Amino acid sequence: MLETIKSPKDIKKLNIDQLELLAEEIRTEIITTTLKNGGHLASNLGAVELTLAMHYVFDAPNDKIVFDVGHQSYTHKLITGRQKEFASLRKKDGISGFPNHKESEYDTFDAGHSSTAISLALGLARARDNNKENYNILAVVGDGAIGGGMSFEALNDAGEAKNTKLIIVLNDNEMSISKNVGALSSHFANLRATHSYIKGKKRVKNVLQRINQSGKLVSLFIHLRNSLRYLLFGETIFDAMGIKYLGPINGHSLKDMIEILIKAKEYQMPVIIHAVTQKGCGYTPAEDDPENYHGVSSGEKSKKKAESFSSTVGATLCELAETDKKICAITAGMPLNTGLNEFASKFPTRFFDTGIAEQHALAMAGGMTKGGMKPFIVIYSTFLQRGFDQIFHDICLQEAPVTICIDHAGLCGEDGATHQGIYDLGFLRSMPGLIILEPRDNVEMKKMLQFASKADKPVAIRYPKGNCSEIVGEIPFEKPCWDYLARGGKGSVLTFGICLPVGKRLAEELNLNLIDARSLKPFDEKVLLEIADKPIFVLEDNVSVGGLLEGVLKFYSDNKVNVKVSGFSLKDEFVRVGSVNEQMTENEIDFEHVFGKIKNEIR
Repeated sequence: MLETIKSPKDIKKLNIDQLELLAEEIRTEIITTTLKNGGHLASNLGAVELTLAMHYVFDAPNDKIVFDVGHQSYTHKLITGRQKEFASLRKKDGISGFPNHKESEYDTFDAGHSSTAISLALGLARARDNNKENYNILAVVGDGAIGGGMSFEALNDAGEAKNTKLIIVLNDNEMSISKNVGALSSHFANLRATHSYIKGKKRVKNVLQRINQSGKLVSLFIHLRNSLRYLLFGETIFDAMGIKYLGPINGHSLKDMIEILIKAKEYQMPVIIHAVTQKGCGYTPAEDDPENYHGVSSGEKSKKKAESFSSTVGATLCELAETDKKICAITAGMPLNTGLNEFASKFPTRFFDTGIAEQHALAMAGGMTKGGMKPFIVIYSTFLQRGFDQIFHDICLQEAPVTICIDHAGLCGEDGATHQGIYDLGFLRSMPGLIILEPRDNVEMKKMLQFASKADKPVAIRYPKGNCSEIVGEIPFEKPCWDYLARGGKGSVLTFGICLPVGKRLAEELNLNLIDARSLKPFDEKVLLEIADKPIFVLEDNVSVGGLLEGVLKFYSDNKVNVKVSGFSLKDEFVRVGSVNEQMTENEIDFEHVFGKIKNEIR
């Protein structure tokens, strides 16, 4: 049946039984493709019926569907003309794992970060009203994302937009990446507990309708049951904000979802539909372990293994916390992926999961230092972007000794443009007083964490996704400095992170020094002066603005040193979907490209 679906118009021809069969085919396609290519498995399996119901009731692309995060959009892609291309998911020149406005007219916005959908949808709704146009707008938001500060700002504004038609679909599966935390999550749990109460209301209403065709008795019952709901459970947070609350509803019942979406369509005001779903629905391993199966790697059919750098961070912080009672760990909704599960288990009173609230987590860390704590906050590079002002205002300006462990730094492969860790270095190097380090292996990671635990100023330790280098150097890390990994007489390669293997080959082929620029702030000025008599080649998987190349050029310019420096950084464009190696090749920072450009000059 899935092969016959060329656009959402085709699913409108199906009855409920046929839609349910289609849902099962879609699940099979998602499981098969995601286990082969990698991607977000559990989140997409939980949103199959919800997505089908939206497309059944509404008329995309005229009606606009705005996905928050976007990691639950696979069903949307499959029924909007991309079924034949779905096998290319997250592959070079294939379709993206997230909504992409360049890929399809059905993708209203690109999405990869959380808590943006309500703001985008409200902006679109206000533009629609201003232009006197007539179409529906849906914002699809996960229960983890709706707890983010930006979502609350948008809800607060939407509550004042009494005459602005907007539908928010809350996909509540009790999970973001990890188990949801916080007061809002508890509030949802209370609302979910009313399921039996809601079913009872429906039964009574049906009986009353049969015995009273006039409808007066039914109207009286509706008034009484609403009064009873508020008496028993109080108003929801959404009611209090001026947003009409509908639910909770079974998000896996196509019939119920279609009915409530039709009802929501009638309101000329902001409405929120509370759909309760199960993350990983339809695939037993993902149902049993939705945290590990939130995202899977290419070819993976079992549990997702922690990255080696992440596990080292977690283990080292546990060791440090044993002897230093002031050390604590913070995550923004990702204890497993950042390697902090063991720390959370061993030191529950010193572990803090803020949920998807990066700005709050960073500012809170700054506050902790004033109380004598030594916070280590572990966060992905792509999500650290959201905390730029907090790093400036609440950490660096205060000279707060916070350690920011930046996972997934540099090129990150198949997740595409929104998830590359290629911008943090540029904005971090602009921060006065911040030390920025990047280890090449687990030994250095451990030493850098030990150094940070004793530092009296902010420290950022960035490290790539995947395995670490095994290139042996000369100088064990004790304090910020660079290290010679190879000696040569024709010039020097300055690099770090995932570019070190490329640098090693260049050094071997062309008789160059290979220098690990593991301290990205401050630079090792002694080494820079030592190598200034020969050509220097700077190689980095980072945007050139604010990166290693720019810093090296500034140093030589400031010190009036005449030296030939050539740089190889990422192109000034968004990184496309592909493996890390493919992304390096496309950006011409792979061995073949760099070797071809510098070999004649060296020889």
